[in-house]
Parts: sequence; structure tokens; C-alpha cells
Amino acid sequence: MALEKGRQLVEDVDKIEDEDERFKIMELLDTLIAYKFNNLTQEELREMFGLDEFKKSRLYQDIYQEGEKEGKQEGKQETKLEMVDALFRRGFSVEDIADIVQLDIDTVRLRVQKVQDN
Repeated sequence: MALEKGRQLVEDVDKIEDEDERFKIMELLDTLIAYKFNNLTQEELREMFGLDEFKKSRLYQDIYQEGEKEGKQEGKQETKLEMVDALFRRGFSVEDIADIVQLDIDTVRLRVQKVQDN
């Protein structure tokens, strides 16, 4: 009974035209289904309710790519900040560090201050 209702909900949500609204409702539905069927893996639940089809949608692909891009940018920024730490410990000036790692001088100063405080 719950399985049939769940499938029907997924089908109904899939008909919503506003992609943002559809995505939010699908996320909520995914969470509720996972709670109701807590003995199954998320992969089994997605397959059971046809949620894998959502992953093939343009909306999902766009959001995934955007998240992946943001993650890469955050990783690059963290690497630069770690380089600031290493260069400062080796005696480089704040100005030289900013030039080498291509960060603005205020960002480097803040990071150097954190290194000095630790």
C-alpha cells in the first residue's frame, strides 16, 4: 500500500512544471521514503520508486554540475590558503605570498594572522 502511494507521489511530482519546486518536493519525498523504509539502502529506494529517472533530468544535471564546479573552486581556494601557511612559515613576506598564490593581500594577511595565533 505505502509502496503504491509512494510511486504515485513520485509520478505526481514529476508532472510539476516549476523545476525548482519539483526538485524541492522530490528531495522531501526522498527523505520521507528513506525514513519509512529505513531497512533499505538509498539506492534500493531510488530504484524502487523510480527516482533514478530524476537524476537523468536536465535540472538534476545542471545542479550537479554547478555543485561540482563550486566544490572544485573551494578546493583550489583551500589549496591556496594552505600554500599561504607554508610560504609564511618559510619566511616569505605577505606581499610575496599574495603575488605567488594570486590572492588579494587582505586575504593573505588574515590567513597569516591565523597562523600566528596558532
